[in-house]
Amino acid sequence: MAGPIPKVTEALIQRWIQNGRGQGEGGLYFPWYTIFDVRGPSLRTRIWGTKVHRIHHLLSLLELILFYHNEFRPSVLDIREQFPLFPREECFDIADQLGIKHPTAPKTDCRIVVTTDQFVTLEKGMGRHWEAWSVKYVSDLQGRSLDKLEIERRYWRRRGIPWRLFTDRDLTPAMLHNYRFLHPYRERSALQHLPDDFIAYVSQHLRAEVAHHTILSKLCTPCDHIGSQKPGSAMQVARHLLANATWPLDMHQPLGPRAPLAFRMA
Repeated sequence: MAGPIPKVTEALIQRWIQNGRGQGEGGLYFPWYTIFDVRGPSLRTRIWGTKVHRIHHLLSLLELILFYHNEFRPSVLDIREQFPLFPREECFDIADQLGIKHPTAPKTDCRIVVTTDQFVTLEKGMGRHWEAWSVKYVSDLQGRSLDKLEIERRYWRRRGIPWRLFTDRDLTPAMLHNYRFLHPYRERSALQHLPDDFIAYVSQHLRAEVAHHTILSKLCTPCDHIGSQKPGSAMQVARHLLANATWPLDMHQPLGPRAPLAFRMA
């Protein structure tokens, strides 16, 4: 859940609602909080999303990793970050039922808009489904943070939508490295500087040769020479294929040009 900017007032909240914050879907969605609205030491990131082709605003390293995770899930259609829980009165009611004070802005004591870090739309079978994700470091799972999370959990339970908590215990050191290694190559446009026939040749070659424990550089370097391309060109094609689930990667093992590929075991 994102923290509020200083001096949150009812007038500011109503202005944000009128301006369309927290509304829309896909490329038209605008998050309730942006990286410019929240202060603090956490990593803040603006990143291009390949699912709906818009800039996403992520307010911590954990949010970034969860975003990567959802971007790489084939069933995910949309990721709406910093998603506001409207109507606000429902959150007020839940807080009253819990016997806790609703979250407020520190300088004005105005009741803030409670948000869920990522609201995800998925396609399953013949229909659409939704998941709500909250992000917290384990060390922060105490006191008022738990109160806020319980408001979220009950809000989504009323709607029959699964609510999930993502923490640093869900990570391995390799995950962030792997997502950053692959995400820039999710879209075909990342290869637009390469000839189409070279991309087709490398793709066909890799699809035929890649296996568990393959070292990509041993396959890619000869392709650069054969295709008269700059060193690393075939590796870019390989990263595009990897980023689009051509092979069943184990994302908990580090990826790299000289690292043996690790596949998920059935």
